[in-house]
Amino acid sequence: MIEKRATPQSTGTLSHSRKWWPSLAGAVLAAAVVAALIKNTSLIDAGVWSALARYSFTIGAIGVAAAGVQSLISTFKWRMLLMRALPDAALHAGFDRLFAYTAVSNLLAQFLPAYIAAPLVRGAAMRSQHEAGFAQNAMISAYEQVFDVAMVAIGGGLALVLLAAGFGMQTSGIILIAIALLLAPLILAAMPEALRPGRLARILPRRWRFTARLRDGFEGGSDVGFDAPRFMGALGALSALRYAAIGVRTVLLGILLLPDVAYQTLGLAFAAVQISAVAVITPGNLGVTELGWGAMASFSTEATVGEFVAFALALRLISLLSSACVAVCSLLAFRDR
Repeated sequence: MIEKRATPQSTGTLSHSRKWWPSLAGAVLAAAVVAALIKNTSLIDAGVWSALARYSFTIGAIGVAAAGVQSLISTFKWRMLLMRALPDAALHAGFDRLFAYTAVSNLLAQFLPAYIAAPLVRGAAMRSQHEAGFAQNAMISAYEQVFDVAMVAIGGGLALVLLAAGFGMQTSGIILIAIALLLAPLILAAMPEALRPGRLARILPRRWRFTARLRDGFEGGSDVGFDAPRFMGALGALSALRYAAIGVRTVLLGILLLPDVAYQTLGLAFAAVQISAVAVITPGNLGVTELGWGAMASFSTEATVGEFVAFALALRLISLLSSACVAVCSLLAFRDR
C-alpha cells in the first residue's frame, strides 16, 4: 500500500479545521450544559418568564438604557486613549462613530469575551473606515479593556472570598465591594513608576511574536502617556462606573424578575458570577454563567436553582436584544451623514 502524502491544499485544510475545533467544542459543551439544566432544574416553569412578559416594557427600557451607558462610558475611555496616541484618527472618526463601533463590539461581546470583541471590531472599523492601522487600534482597544477586566476581577474576587468565608448575602458585602471599586482608581492614580504597565511589560520576552507585540504596545503606550498616574486613575474610575452600571441593571431586573430575592443577594451574586466573563470556555460563556447563577442557590434559599438559572438566561436575552438595539440605532444615526 502506498502512503498518500499530504498536499499543500490538504495541509491547509487541516490547519484551518484545527483553528475551528475549539469553537465547535465550546458550542457543543454549551448546548450540553443548557440541555442538562433544562432537564434537571425547574427553569422552564420558573416565574421569571411570566414576569418577563408582564414587565416587558420596563425591562426593555432598563436594558437599553444600561447598554447605552456601557457603550457611552467605553467610548469615552477609548477616545481618551485615541486622543493621546492617534489624535487625527480620533477627530476624523468623531465621537458618534466611535460610539457606534463600541456599540457593535458590545453586541459581539454577547458571543465573545469583551476583551476580544472590542479590539476586533474597533480595529477593523478604524482600518476600513478611517485608513488607520488595525494592529495599533486593536492594541489601544485592548489596553482600554484591561481596566474593565481589573474591575471585574476586583469585584468578583472579593465576592467569592466573602461567599467562601460564609459571609453570606449581606448589605455589608455590597459596601465592601463598593469601597474596593472606589479605592481602585485612587490606587492607580498613586501607582509608583516601577509598577506601571510600560515598566512591567519589560519582563515579557521578545522571542515570541505575541509577547513581543504586547511589550511593544505597552511600551509605546507609555511613551504617549497611557500610564500617567492621573490618566490611569481616570480610566479606572470610568471602568468602575461601567461595572457599577451593569450591577445596578442586574439588581433592577432581579427585583422585577425575582421579587422574592433580596437586592443584597442579587448584588453579590452578580459580582461573583460576572468574573466568569473573563474566561473563554463556551460562546458567550453560555452555560458557564448559568451554572454560576444556579450555584447561588447554595448560598440563598430565596430562589431555587431553576429560578436562578432562568434569571441568568433572561439576562442573556435582555442583554442581547438591548445591545442589538443600541448598535443598530447608533449605526443608522450616521448612515446618511
